[in-house]
Amino acid sequence: MQAINDDKGITLASASEHDMKEKEKGTKIQRAMIVAKIFAEKLQKAHITVVIFDRGSYRYFGRVQAVAETLREAGVQI
Repeated sequence: MQAINDDKGITLASASEHDMKEKEKGTKIQRAMIVAKIFAEKLQKAHITVVIFDRGSYRYFGRVQAVAETLREAGVQI
């Protein structure tokens, strides 16, 4: 996942499973929640508190929902 400034065309923060310290085992949803926590920490370090959540053509279900809820719990306004 990425936080992008569309006006300037730059990536402000990003996170993926490669950022996890240990390769966690678990369901895809559990891993998505861990990555979302890492992403929220990176957003806070960059002083970003409000984001627009663009899910594209994906339904608000499963991993997409887990990521959004985890970001909200971490204090990021969506």
